[in-house]
Amino acid sequence: MRLFIAIPLPDAVKNYMEELQGNLHGSMSFPKKEAMHLTLFFIGDFDDVELIKNKLKSINHEPFSLTTDAVGVLGSTHFLRIVYLALKDSSELKNLVTAIEKTLPVKKDKPFFPHLTLARIKYLSEDERTVLKNTIQQINKNNQTIPFSVDSIILYSSELQKSGAVHTALETYMLK
Repeated sequence: MRLFIAIPLPDAVKNYMEELQGNLHGSMSFPKKEAMHLTLFFIGDFDDVELIKNKLKSINHEPFSLTTDAVGVLGSTHFLRIVYLALKDSSELKNLVTAIEKTLPVKKDKPFFPHLTLARIKYLSEDERTVLKNTIQQINKNNQTIPFSVDSIILYSSELQKSGAVHTALETYMLK
C-alpha cells in the first residue's frame, strides 16, 4: 500500500490555495480542494500498515501554528515541475518531522521541504514560463499570509488512478 503522513489544512488555507490556482494558466494539473494537505513524510509502498500505525502512536508533540508565505516554483529553469505555496520557517514543524523520521522504519531519500502544492506543471513553453514568472511576482507583491493551527497528523493511503491520486485517511493522530 502506498502511504504518506500529512497535516490536514483548514478551509481558509484551502480557499486561498484555490484562489491562487485561479491565477495560474498553462498545461498544469491542480490538486482538488479535498486532497490539499501538507506532506510531512512520504513512505511509499509499505505492506505492514499496522506497524506504521503503531509507530505513529508513539509520536509526542504539542499542537503548534504555521503561517503561509510566498508562492514559488520547484524544478530547473527549463523544466518547471511544481508551483507551491511556501510556509514561514517553523522549528515546531521541523521537530515534528524529525520525530516522525526517527520513529518510522523507513528512511527518506530527500530532505524535508515544507510546501503546499498549488499545481503540477506538465509542460510550459518559454512564453508560458515567462507569464508564470510574472504571475508569481504579482501574487507575491500582494502576498497574503494565513496563520493556522496544527493539532493533528494523518496517515493516508494513496491510490494512483487515471484521474489522479486518490487519498484515503487511514488514521488520525492528535498532537498533545
